[in-house]
Amino acid sequence: MWYNYAANISVTGVPDELPDYLAQEFAKVHMAPYAAAPYNVNVRWYNKVTGEYSWEDPKVSTHWRQVTSDDGPFYYNINTGESQWDVPDELAWEKHDDDGGKSYWFNKNTQASQWDEPEHNAWERQDSEL
Repeated sequence: MWYNYAANISVTGVPDELPDYLAQEFAKVHMAPYAAAPYNVNVRWYNKVTGEYSWEDPKVSTHWRQVTSDDGPFYYNINTGESQWDVPDELAWEKHDDDGGKSYWFNKNTQASQWDEPEHNAWERQDSEL
């Protein structure tokens, strides 16, 4: 279900005005998990760092989207309309592997690195048979 706040209307299909790159991102994030198995409406996400649960997919709950322009990538907040060149904090952490194959996290903004997964990235999908 898609809701257009400006026009105050809802549609079930992908809206025609949705840019192609966002439609592709949506398909990759939302449809790929269901390609190998039947769609399961009883899905929740668990944060292994904080112990929280969410019925909404936290990986797409950030309002920031990376947009590509001729001048390079910038970031647009779909909630506030704000845009900026700097990577938002929610998108700054990247997962890397050391020479021994152990994963660590690197923050592009602060140049900090840590072994523990940042809490906003620690969500796991949990399917239910209920």
